[in-house]
Amino acid sequence: MFTETLIFLGALGVIFVELYYVKSDVGTLKGEIARIPVTLSTSLLDQANQLAKEGKVDQALGAVRLDGAAIGAASQKDIPADPSYFRNAIRSINLVQSSAKTPKDFDALHSARVTLAQYRSALIASPSLPKFPIMKPTATNHLKPSAGNVTFLDEGDQILDGSELPNGQDFYDVPPNNPNLITTSTKWFTNGSQTLDNMQWIGVTFIHVWVKYFGGRLDLHNIRFVGCPFEIVSNTNGDKLADAVAQTSPRLPLVISPLYTSSAYRETTDDP
Repeated sequence: MFTETLIFLGALGVIFVELYYVKSDVGTLKGEIARIPVTLSTSLLDQANQLAKEGKVDQALGAVRLDGAAIGAASQKDIPADPSYFRNAIRSINLVQSSAKTPKDFDALHSARVTLAQYRSALIASPSLPKFPIMKPTATNHLKPSAGNVTFLDEGDQILDGSELPNGQDFYDVPPNNPNLITTSTKWFTNGSQTLDNMQWIGVTFIHVWVKYFGGRLDLHNIRFVGCPFEIVSNTNGDKLADAVAQTSPRLPLVISPLYTSSAYRETTDDP
């Protein structure tokens, strides 16, 4: 805890130096103050990067944990951040992860990735909904494909509104061991929740949807996540999805094949 406090104070010092040298006009100063969570996050990740290079893995992980709080604050306030911020943040997390050893270490780093994904999603402007028919699934009439005999769901151009679904009930209740990768081209999902596994999503926009991913097969083409919270499994597949959401704007291409389920193992990945 003492070490994390020193790291935090060091990051604050960087911010105060930047504010000291900023232009004196009020507008610029207000802008710099508003960006403090992003500046703090950048400083913490720089420290994590350096600590990892020095072999101080525990301290580097401490900086990453502190960074999660800074990112969360930036996300809640919709504070703008350049795409380079997300790329550099993931690069730093990858460097720390190359020295991680325990499942707890991997889970902490994964949590940072998911927080970045949620931050990026929060920054995407909510689009105007088209004048498509609106369908409101309920607990008794939600869409439930049968295992083995459905490969394509085509409801046409429409908006699926999950506001009348029970909390946690998905729009599509896809069987976890479905032998076919089910494809949907429905264009708009709002509210509610949806598990992504074992689906091919084409041209879909999720708006304020609780997005869940448990590590199964996944194929995303021309996808937007707007203001979405994420529940993503802590393994390599989960890391790939979180990183793709954090780094890709505005539309996401991604294909994930089946993989292991152990959270104590990660594949070696190149810097983005």
